[in-house]
Amino acid sequence: MKTKISIIGVVREEMALWVGVITTVLFMLFGNIWLSDLSESLKAAVIFIWLFAVILWLAFNVVRHADTLAIKLGEPFGTLILTLSVISIETTMIASVMLNGDNNPTLARDTMFSVIMFVLTGMLGLTMLPI
Repeated sequence: MKTKISIIGVVREEMALWVGVITTVLFMLFGNIWLSDLSESLKAAVIFIWLFAVILWLAFNVVRHADTLAIKLGEPFGTLILTLSVISIETTMIASVMLNGDNNPTLARDTMFSVIMFVLTGMLGLTMLPI
């Protein structure tokens, strides 16, 4: 049985993608102006919260799509798709941090170390919770 796909349904379902594209275009056009003076804490907080929320929303949607593919394809392809999607998100984030700012050769190592420490301390904290 074929399902009818409406344009409005696709736009609504992929709202995170559209918000990410609009955010990217806005920051390409006005980013230099918005980020030139961040001494006002309210302006800096609004920009940070906006970017953080959009990045988090997009990351969760990537994982949602990868999970859907993993369910459809089954094992071992599902696990590989989920792993590659998370690794590609982390690699993209680290590359974007490294391409901006001063030349710092230890930035990638320090970033990966901090990710590992967050994950390990999070897992340790969850295992110590009384259930």
